[in-house]
Amino acid sequence: MSWRVGQKVLVACVGVFMLSCLSDHTATVVDTPPIDWNEAVEMTFVNRDTTSQVDLSLVIFYALEAPDSVDLAVCTTSPDGYVAEDTVRCYLPRRKSQHDYYEREVLFRRGTMLRCSGNYNITFAPTTTTRGVWAVGLNTKLHNEE
Repeated sequence: MSWRVGQKVLVACVGVFMLSCLSDHTATVVDTPPIDWNEAVEMTFVNRDTTSQVDLSLVIFYALEAPDSVDLAVCTTSPDGYVAEDTVRCYLPRRKSQHDYYEREVLFRRGTMLRCSGNYNITFAPTTTTRGVWAVGLNTKLHNEE
């Protein structure tokens, strides 16, 4: 590889890296037992932005054998100990997929401000035993006033 080509590849890689730092969202996902999920799974989300409003969405990866909908109990504990509990109904449509799984994102908090920096502990639990859900998680996006 010539020096000129190597230089172009290096510049392209640095550019991609810099663009990824400008992302306006963060997703964190945790695996669930795909067969008979009935207990809470826990994840930690690290918040560094205490001034922006964000939209919080559940991210669900599921298989064909998952039910048409699942009710999830979501419990969030902030770094200062505040606890918020939500129950979110997630409809799991079957669309054409190139993979052997499906992905769904469900908005459950809009325009929320996470006032503490640090670790937010979040648990997800189905309200009934659920089969076919492979992973759940949280996606945070900067709130857009549209």
